Formats: sequence, structure tokens, C-alpha cells
Amino acid sequence: MTEQTRQELIEKQNSLMKEREMFEDMQTEHSNDEEFYHYCQLNMDRLDEEAEQIRITLEMGCCD
Repeated sequence: MTEQTRQELIEKQNSLMKEREMFEDMQTEHSNDEEFYHYCQLNMDRLDEEAEQIRITLEMGCCD
């Protein structure tokens, strides 16, 4: 993995976590709306999974 690729992955991971934080804040703010709460949770789970895949790629030091 090149240093540029590594940096791009780290930036993507950080972006995903910022987006996740946004959904978490909205989920807290609108916790009385069960459907919206669920929508936010689904997005948070998706973003967690994407960030986790990047973490694994970074730890392995390779890219597909």
C-alpha cells in the first residue's frame, strides 16, 4: 500500500466517523421519533461497518 493510498483511506475513515457522529446527534435529538431513530441507527451501523473495513485494510497494509 502506498502512503498516498493509506492517507486517502484514513481520510475516508475520518469522514465516515464524522457522518456517523451527525446521525448519532440527530438520533439523540429526535429520540422520541421511533422511525427516525431506527433510520439513524441503520445509517450508523452502515457507517461503522465501512469504517471497520477500512481499519482492517489499514492493519493488513494492503488494498484490493
